[in-house]
Amino acid sequence: MKIRRAFSTVIALALTCSLLAIPVIAGELSLEEQRDEVQGEVNQLVYELTNLMTEMEVLQTQLISTGEQIIQTEHDLEKAEEDRQRQYEDMMLRIVYIYETGTISAIERILTAGSIAEMLVQAEFVQTIHNHDREMLVRFVETVEHIEDMQMSLYEDLASLEEKKEEYKGHAETLQVMIDTRGAEIANLDYQIAEAARIAAEQAAAAAAAAAAEAEDVASGLVPGAGQPEQPPAQEPPAQQPPAQQPPAEQPPAEQPPAEQPPAQPPADPPPPPPGPGGDPSVGQAIANVAHQAIGVPYVWGGSTMAGFDCSGLTMWAHAQVGISIPRTDITQLNAGRPVPMGSQMPGDIAWTPGHVGLYIGGGQMIEAQQPGTNVLIAPVRVSAFVRFW
Repeated sequence: MKIRRAFSTVIALALTCSLLAIPVIAGELSLEEQRDEVQGEVNQLVYELTNLMTEMEVLQTQLISTGEQIIQTEHDLEKAEEDRQRQYEDMMLRIVYIYETGTISAIERILTAGSIAEMLVQAEFVQTIHNHDREMLVRFVETVEHIEDMQMSLYEDLASLEEKKEEYKGHAETLQVMIDTRGAEIANLDYQIAEAARIAAEQAAAAAAAAAAEAEDVASGLVPGAGQPEQPPAQEPPAQQPPAQQPPAEQPPAEQPPAEQPPAQPPADPPPPPPGPGGDPSVGQAIANVAHQAIGVPYVWGGSTMAGFDCSGLTMWAHAQVGISIPRTDITQLNAGRPVPMGSQMPGDIAWTPGHVGLYIGGGQMIEAQQPGTNVLIAPVRVSAFVRFW
């Protein structure tokens, strides 16, 4: 009977351990299956985010190109205005030359010509000058109108691209939040799986120890009367059993080695810190110092000079001032830079978020060309990742 009871105890403990390790209720998924399902969702979200980043890179390139064209049209307008001013000054000189004694002098010059041929030449000369000035004026007006029409079209394109950029940026941020949330779920499931495995191992070890102890008790107490449970004489040995039950009293020393095992195991080493990206901090500080010079410069799409900056134009310009060449757009800067673990950032690192970059200057602050209509300024750092080029 005791053997049967011991076997039943072992079976019950084994079932308990299996339920703890894999908690499956009718219709529910196991922890491992739940984890695989969430990991599949994360993989799909990462795939969508990667494709979106590619589209944002194309869009960013278009924005920069459009901004550069607008900057060029502004230069063209300035040049056209300079040409118009120069034409005006030249025309005034010609007027003074032709009409230096007034309009009568010009008429007299024609009328007092020595011959009809000379008179016609003089008249044609005056008319030619007038025609030239009129043609130059018409050409100037047409040039200005063409440039202004082109500029208006570019501004419309820029506004459309900016609107699309904001949509992409919002979608990217949503995807990133979903990825982070699912990642936290995976970490929680990993913990539950590890905890269930630990509990199962402890239950299995306890069940095995209990079964071994009970089997030893049964073996010690029933060997003399084995196979004769119904014979009255077989009931006499219990009076003689106390001496036979002494070995169980000696079992604690035999169970001591497991209790001594934990101290014998060396403590686990803490995980090594993530490798740093290296670099000379003095160079990073120099980049941050240069960026301070740009504070107050207006935001200009396609700008990468002190006349105007967009976000990645500012970071590229600041690095160029210390002799470091980096890519032009925010995504190419993210991909080309060396990743910096959170908490290891230093002044001069690039702070990246979807669709935007700034220069970290320390103290949780960054210098950035934030958005159209603003100037370069210092703001609290907003970051999804830090990268380093120095």
